[in-house]
Amino acid sequence: LLRLEGSNTAVTLMAWVRVDSLPNLYHVLLMPNVYRTSALSWMIDRDGNIRLAITNGKGNPGTSQGWDGPVKAPAVTDLDLGRWIFLATTYDSSTGTVRHYRDGTLIGTGTLGARLPVHHGTYTFGNWGYGDRSADPQRNPDAYRNFNGRLDELIILGRSLSEAELEAFHQAGKP
Repeated sequence: LLRLEGSNTAVTLMAWVRVDSLPNLYHVLLMPNVYRTSALSWMIDRDGNIRLAITNGKGNPGTSQGWDGPVKAPAVTDLDLGRWIFLATTYDSSTGTVRHYRDGTLIGTGTLGARLPVHHGTYTFGNWGYGDRSADPQRNPDAYRNFNGRLDELIILGRSLSEAELEAFHQAGKP
C-alpha cells in the first residue's frame, strides 16, 4: 500500500515496467485501495493498452457509471513481453487532458470530461485488494487485476511533465 496526502490539479504517473504476460482483463499499475471521488486508476488492459480513469462520484465505482474514462493508448505488444519499458501518463484537470507516453514518446491523448482534481489517499500498485470490493474473483475471473511482471521506480508527481522532461527521465533510467 502507498498513501499520499492532499490533492493535485495535475499529475504525472510514471514507472519502469516489465510485462511478462497479459492474461487478465486489467493489470493494475496504480489503483485506489478504497473508492473515493477523484481517485485515479492506472492500468494496462489485456490488449496492451495503457489506461487512465478517475472516479467521478456519480455512481458506484464498482460499475462503469462511477468512472470517467478511460483514456487509453496502445503501449505493450507481444514483442515487449519480458522487456523493460518506461510508461508515463499525465493528467491536467483544468483541461481534462490525458497524455500517455512510452519510452518518453507520446503514444496517445484524450480527455476526461469530469475535469476533477485528483484526491489522493491509499493506493495499491501492481495488485488489487478485494477486501472492500464487490467483485468476487471466484465467480468472475475478469475481476483479477494483478500485474504479471515487474514494476520499478513508480513515481507520482503533482504536476504534468512535458514530453522533453519525460524523455529525460527515460534516458536517465534506461537500462
